[in-house]
Amino acid sequence: MNDNLLLIIWRESVCMGDDTYAPHELFMEVTPSTTLKEVTNYLIKDHYLASIAGGKATWILQSNRPLAVVAQQWEQASFLIPADTLIADCIELEQKPNLQFVYKGSADPNQLVEQLLDGKPSPNRFT
Repeated sequence: MNDNLLLIIWRESVCMGDDTYAPHELFMEVTPSTTLKEVTNYLIKDHYLASIAGGKATWILQSNRPLAVVAQQWEQASFLIPADTLIADCIELEQKPNLQFVYKGSADPNQLVEQLLDGKPSPNRFT
């Protein structure tokens, strides 16, 4: 019997032209011992997230709560929960998608991390 998890991952579009392929769905099979950091690093290195001109796209990775902030100008994500948390403990399998990247435009990713860690809502991507 295969105990692997099949994750469904979505990302928001960055522009109208990008909407053509929405919801940018990705299926990813992982083992039960896979961590949040391993999944996030794979998605960054695989260029799952869209890049924007100017090089400053900012994203929140979330499930039923914010998990990490990813920025185009960063090599690694900034985690809002321990990075070594098992991915199975970060998601609800019944929830579709299991993980979603919410696009925040060119918001300052450091400020976004601070806001989320302080329990404040993230800014609208258009402000």
